[in-house]
Amino acid sequence: MHEVGILDAVRERVTRRRGGVAVFDQLSPRQTAHIVVDLQNGFMGEGQVAEVPTARTIVPNVNRISAALRAAGGVVVYTPHTWMRRRSAPGRSFLNISVGSPNIVRA
Repeated sequence: MHEVGILDAVRERVTRRRGGVAVFDQLSPRQTAHIVVDLQNGFMGEGQVAEVPTARTIVPNVNRISAALRAAGGVVVYTPHTWMRRRSAPGRSFLNISVGSPNIVRA
């Protein structure tokens, strides 16, 4: 994946306005969900039609965060993107949301 950072000027402006960069001072694991979007073989698997090779580098962190949150009583939600050849309604997209073990690539 690409490196992500926050520009110093943005960090300083946000700190002046809100007193810090963090949105919350603390999180309650039992009231927290780790939402994992599109981490599935179609994007992650070698040779797949929508493969993003560098995306596989995030899998260990996703697994670590998911395990820690589950152990603390939180929920992990997977949102795999799905599509059908014929749509039942024009312009309608289908999104299956599942809680549990998805079909993901594990590093």
